[in-house]
Amino acid sequence: MFEMVIIWVIIGVCAFFTGRRFYRQWKVATSKDANISCGDSCTCCADSSCSSRKSE
Repeated sequence: MFEMVIIWVIIGVCAFFTGRRFYRQWKVATSKDANISCGDSCTCCADSSCSSRKSE
């Protein structure tokens, strides 16, 4: 019985943090002030307008 309580607590904590992450992403995605970023700390709409791109 005690093991089932621990398992449900772990599942609840994981669901809470996963839900919080998705809620934050949804909140930013629906925000009117959101900027599109191409990944190198510049805000742009096309990859060609970024001056420095990571080369791997």
